[in-house]
Amino acid sequence: MAVYYGFMIAPGSPDELEALLLDARRRLEEAEDHAGLAQVWWALGFGVANMRGRQDDWATAALQARHHSRLAGRLAPSADLGAALVCGSRPADEALEIVDRVLAETPSAWLRLNRGWLLAMLGRGDEAREIAEEESERLREQGDARWGEWIVAEISILAGDYEDASNRLRILCEWIEAMGQLAFLDSYLGQLGQVLCQLGRFDEAEQLAERARALEREHDPATEPESWHTWRQVLARVYAHRGELAEAERLAREAVALSERNDSLDVQCLNLWDLAEVLAAAQRHGEAAGALEQALNRCRRKKNLALAAQIRRRLGTLNAVSAGPATDV
Repeated sequence: MAVYYGFMIAPGSPDELEALLLDARRRLEEAEDHAGLAQVWWALGFGVANMRGRQDDWATAALQARHHSRLAGRLAPSADLGAALVCGSRPADEALEIVDRVLAETPSAWLRLNRGWLLAMLGRGDEAREIAEEESERLREQGDARWGEWIVAEISILAGDYEDASNRLRILCEWIEAMGQLAFLDSYLGQLGQVLCQLGRFDEAEQLAERARALEREHDPATEPESWHTWRQVLARVYAHRGELAEAERLAREAVALSERNDSLDVQCLNLWDLAEVLAAAQRHGEAAGALEQALNRCRRKKNLALAAQIRRRLGTLNAVSAGPATDV
């Protein structure tokens, strides 16, 4: 657990943590220590699977943690199950069914927040925002935790309200830094940079991406989690905006390749969308449309209807540009 909590301060390879946890799990299984097994499964999910971008494995581990908690006669943890289900490859409607079943057993502000996120994916944005803002406020009242801002920001992104998303992500990043949880900071700096690119604020986005890259380089690259790549997406958009198209495409394709190691269909979708914007900036409209079609495929598999609607609109605009003005024959 000391190794696990060390990740809250400084990121690193989960290999050592996994080896320790698997050894502990074997011994706890022999002792039929369900309370201990619940803790091990929880750490295997959030501390190992999540660090590797394996959200589906994270969800499985979270469900195992709940199972062993119940066998131990303890309150079953549910805080991270929702995020694992939202971010993984399970379709949004199926994930919502699981969340609702767990909520019926164990009330949780975190699960309700993630329920709001799933509702937003399924096109129920107004209901999603009401739930998320209420639960985010409840988390703040319980200890000034600002993690709810992340999920409300995600809901704003799905609604196309990038201004609100940028404000919330900035609050979150400032809070994470103040709390010293630097293991998470580069990811959210990168996400804020992506949102600023959508708003056309490329200079600000570049500063955040460079800060995220610097945080990553403070640690041995060989130990970096494979899912860390948001700064690449941001810099790809920045360089494309400046006309530095070769470097922009290199970074965008690198980010896409890294995202394929991640279970998150939404992460894959957004990387493909960024690649499409880089290709569009290079006037390669057919290739850009192809990248958007691949992004749309990820949305269909996830049943993220809200994100799919945004990509369809962008694809329609791109196709119209590619077709050019009509001519009389």
